[in-house]
Amino acid sequence: MDPFAALGIAANIIQFIEYGIKLTTKGYEAYTSVHGQTEADRVIQSHTTSLLEFSEQLDRKLSNTHSPSEAAVALLANQCAAEARKMTRILYDLQSLTLGERVEVILNDPSYKTDVQKIEALRTKIANPEDATTVANILSEYQNATDAKQIEVIRKKLPRPNKRKKTASLVAALKSLWKQKEVAELHENLKEYRAQLTVSMVGVMNDKTSSITTLLETLAGSNALVSRENSKRLDDLQTTLAQIRAELALTSKQKCVTDENQSHGLLASQLQFLVNVGDSAITTVLTGLKFESMYTREASVSAAYSQTFEWLFESESSFYDWLSSSSGSFWVSGKPGSGKSTLMKFVTRHEKYQTTLQQWAKGDFLITVSFFFWSSGTPMQKSLQGLLQTLLYQIMKTCPLLIPSIAPERWANALNRAVEEPWTWEEATATFHRFIRQTEIKCSTCLFIDGLDEFDGDHAELVEILSKIPDTSNVKVCLASRPYNEFTNAYGQSPERMIRLQDLTRGDIRLYVNENFEKHTNISHIDIYSEQYNVLVEEIVDKADGVFLWVYLVVRSLKDGMTNADTIPVLQHRLRKLPADLSEYFQHILNSVDEVYWEDTTKVFQMLISAQHPLPPGVLSVLDRGDVDSCLKVDIKWASLQDYETSIRIIERRLNARCKGLLEIRETPGHLWGSDTYHDRYLVHFLHRTVRDFLRNEDVLNLLRSRLSGSFNVDLTLCQGYLLHLKQFIIRDDPVVCRKLSFTKTLDDLVYFSQRHKKISNETPIAILDEALRVATEIKKTNPSFNEETFYSLVVRHGSSQYLEHRFQNNQTLFPTSDQNRLLLEALTPASAPARGIRYDYMLQPSMIRVLLESGAQPNNTVKGPSGETIWSSFVAYMHGEGSAYVTDHPEEYCEASELMLKAGAERSREIRKVLIGSLFPVKHARRLEQVFVELDAKKVKPALSNANAISNDQSVSSFSGYFSRNSSQTRPATQKEKSLDRESQSRNSTASNRKAHAEGQVVNVHNDADGTSKAKHGRLGPHIGSKLRRLLLKD
Repeated sequence: MDPFAALGIAANIIQFIEYGIKLTTKGYEAYTSVHGQTEADRVIQSHTTSLLEFSEQLDRKLSNTHSPSEAAVALLANQCAAEARKMTRILYDLQSLTLGERVEVILNDPSYKTDVQKIEALRTKIANPEDATTVANILSEYQNATDAKQIEVIRKKLPRPNKRKKTASLVAALKSLWKQKEVAELHENLKEYRAQLTVSMVGVMNDKTSSITTLLETLAGSNALVSRENSKRLDDLQTTLAQIRAELALTSKQKCVTDENQSHGLLASQLQFLVNVGDSAITTVLTGLKFESMYTREASVSAAYSQTFEWLFESESSFYDWLSSSSGSFWVSGKPGSGKSTLMKFVTRHEKYQTTLQQWAKGDFLITVSFFFWSSGTPMQKSLQGLLQTLLYQIMKTCPLLIPSIAPERWANALNRAVEEPWTWEEATATFHRFIRQTEIKCSTCLFIDGLDEFDGDHAELVEILSKIPDTSNVKVCLASRPYNEFTNAYGQSPERMIRLQDLTRGDIRLYVNENFEKHTNISHIDIYSEQYNVLVEEIVDKADGVFLWVYLVVRSLKDGMTNADTIPVLQHRLRKLPADLSEYFQHILNSVDEVYWEDTTKVFQMLISAQHPLPPGVLSVLDRGDVDSCLKVDIKWASLQDYETSIRIIERRLNARCKGLLEIRETPGHLWGSDTYHDRYLVHFLHRTVRDFLRNEDVLNLLRSRLSGSFNVDLTLCQGYLLHLKQFIIRDDPVVCRKLSFTKTLDDLVYFSQRHKKISNETPIAILDEALRVATEIKKTNPSFNEETFYSLVVRHGSSQYLEHRFQNNQTLFPTSDQNRLLLEALTPASAPARGIRYDYMLQPSMIRVLLESGAQPNNTVKGPSGETIWSSFVAYMHGEGSAYVTDHPEEYCEASELMLKAGAERSREIRKVLIGSLFPVKHARRLEQVFVELDAKKVKPALSNANAISNDQSVSSFSGYFSRNSSQTRPATQKEKSLDRESQSRNSTASNRKAHAEGQVVNVHNDADGTSKAKHGRLGPHIGSKLRRLLLKD
């Protein structure tokens, strides 16, 4: 059971009982005070709404996996939900409504849904009664009616419907009917439930198997994971826990547990406080793991054709045997185009998927997760980081109770509302391994990972990492890929644990062919029962050799023949002219393009091949404009939804004529972009990955180039296309958040291709970027949350220093100081979250650092935020932590950036010096930075800091000596000033334990005094270092 859901239901039970007792006790008095029909309706409607809300909350589904004490709470919730419905029905019966209103509320009441006669009888007699006395009598009789005949007799007593009378007589009826026997019984039931709840909650608190107990113990221990200065919120939590336990203990000792005046209102508010805190913490942890494109690949995979792949869930299937009873791994191997991804999507969404796995789980809590690698997607969609974050996100979302045990620091920080750092590879792997090894929560986990061959890295490394998932009874993983050697060697040695998809789909292909032919409008011209027709179908099945994509293309071609009323012999002739090999078939399609379209066909294919992501259709509209500068001249005119859809359909028809179906315009579900009403979601895709692979073949590329009449700059054309899309294909009807997303994505792509064009031609397309900036300025007028800062952030992250230099030359005061600081930090840490891995691999460019420093940005300026970190300390922390892998892969760039910062006056404390020289860089680059320090020391260049900051920096020098003595073999003698500061630090030493010092965010240095006694020296890390670097140093 989700403990927060359980606590929430306990709180709902208390709130409902308190409300219900008050209503059944005070209801009569409340109604004696009303005057007139309108006020009576208002009072009753208010109570009805409250009861419906309680009923919905108490009916929430809980996991079947819970302790006996939790089961008692769940049962009590169901009983209270039933009582809420009873009370609602009573109020419905009393409420004065018109015929139409009566029908609406009764149909929404579960107690009437199964008896049509009751609905008819009740709505008829309540609609327009003549007087209150008649109404009172009829209601009384109706409550005792047991069969249809009695109800019919009651109906006949009703006078003919007249116009509703708003008299006080109905109010009198309400008052007289409220104190009926059923209400009294409800009152007694609620008092009994209140007593039961106390007993159940005491049982939960004492039940060691309860997930609630586990949660409360975890909450109580969370303080140990955060510093004392940041633990006030957790202290509040512990106080609340103590109050809950005390109140339950007191209540359980009272003899009169059904006392009329007893109230659990405080307990309800305390439980709700825990629920709110927990829900917020869970959301924080999950948000840190989630990334924008997490589910877009799975959404774009074609759904399985009706009734295909059903054999997977038949009892004789080896896959079904593995899914229902075995652990370990199962491999789905298949040729390109055989339907592996479609199969994986089919299985994970099949109605039998969960029930079959439950047989294997044998009552354990079941967790199912999936990930679809995509080589055409974002960095996170084709990386191990994306794989792990997706798996962890789904695991924690399915079972939030796991979060405290597998991600304890994240959990403590989330509870305490601390600023979250982005997930690193090391943290993600450690968290996943803790999940695999954890035994606190008994669960069974099944992972589905598709497209191993689409992983952007070493496949052998991927196999090695996946092999670390233990072959235990409660973990299993299904993998799908092409039959590459690495995967065959790892997963293809056990025939009972794998399938070759192309060998098992003959029946599915036959079904697909027959149904598609039979649905054709001209099928009446063909005898589908003839032997000749069956031979045609079997010939398709044989030639397909299990490749569904080939079948799709062939059936499409033959249906064109059927449109022309081709006979079966002509269809057979057409079939035999089509290549059986997929690549040869693509070549056949390419050759069939009308010569008049050859140039456009080549340009479209080259644009798709060059693009890092599927293209918005509006980008291709650049090919329809003869003037290469038209993107600069065209007006900004964002489209209505209708105009946008019309434009998409036109582009789609042109695309089909030029590419013959090898490219498709597909719609991505709007919720994946942040809103169900998001319309700008059409993207141009390759028909299949095999099409992209085919078009990247050198022979095919040469053929395409030969069809061009002149040179074609694909990067510049993409820049122009994205500018056109930005100006004319954003939908003004979309929600603001979606328009902002469209703007940002389009600008991101535009700046990326402008920089790629610059790398090839050594010339930045200044005019296009200037126009994009102008559009960004216009966007701000209608969307205040979007501004030029977004544009400049992208320019900086992509390293377009030449363009930024151009802007500074034209405007010396381009940015305020705060923006310069922000941009300098973004330039130094371009791959930091939230930017990391979302769309591009942003890389540090020293030339960008140089431009920003020359424009006036200061290394030692403070970063905006409560932490008080400087740009320089944040950069050092980034290199040491989140960005360490980038430093390893690109030491030259990071070394040069560090040199530029130092020469611009960045702080040169002994500690920073030893981080840069002793632990970050290879020897070659470390020596280079050492020389920089020597030169700067010789010149006595002082950092550009205020006197106050300088003093703060000096006072914190000694606090790092313990860390660096452990982490660097390179040392230099301390200066007299440093020795003096060390002595001052010693004089301020605390006698507290080392553990307390660490809890308070201090570095503890153990040294031997003159008498040989070991003593602890405590020194708080200087504020100029910043919290990020402080946490990293303390961790080490």
